[in-house]
Amino acid sequence: MKNSIRKSAAWFLVLAVGVAPLIGCKGPASTTTTSGTGPAWIDQPNQYDDGETKALYAVGIGNYNPNVRAQRNSASASARAELAKSLRLQVQGLVQDYMNTNRDFYDLDGASSVEYYEEISNQVTNETLVGSYQIDSWKDGADKTLYVLYRLDLDSVFASYRDNMEKSFEREVQRKRIKVQKDDFDAKLKEQIEATEQMKLEQIRALSGDGA
Repeated sequence: MKNSIRKSAAWFLVLAVGVAPLIGCKGPASTTTTSGTGPAWIDQPNQYDDGETKALYAVGIGNYNPNVRAQRNSASASARAELAKSLRLQVQGLVQDYMNTNRDFYDLDGASSVEYYEEISNQVTNETLVGSYQIDSWKDGADKTLYVLYRLDLDSVFASYRDNMEKSFEREVQRKRIKVQKDDFDAKLKEQIEATEQMKLEQIRALSGDGA
């Protein structure tokens, strides 16, 4: 059981290189720099940890545009799109792993299972993405490309995930597709979320060299 929970936690922490999401804490205030070779967060994940709320980060790119506002909007839209893509996949992974770990809870066929986790992941993404915001930016002095770093607090993601999973329980009871009491459902959900949060902290400490 613990191995299954840790697998679920690990899934949420998988970082797609092409998407470049970053896990950590509050970073520096939003700035725009044009000198140098660019910050490390453009090409690779970085860790920010000030002992406060952890977050998910993504990089957006805006190609040169003489209209500065249009370029900023393009970069921001790119960052939010990357956040949405990454978040949707990771929440789907959480739901799938919860269902696989607790197979005896559900009476769902393959198509219904896909509908179930896609519905929850879309709801969580739509609810939480509006809370994302820019914390840093950098403009390439050579080709004028604008890079922005966006942040999304993971506390809001977990809160939305918990809320939508609890709502899903009520729906599945009405559909007669769930076979467990609410207390057992909630206990396993709490256990999964706590394991995911702990795995996230362990990963950050390991990458920052802060010991075991």
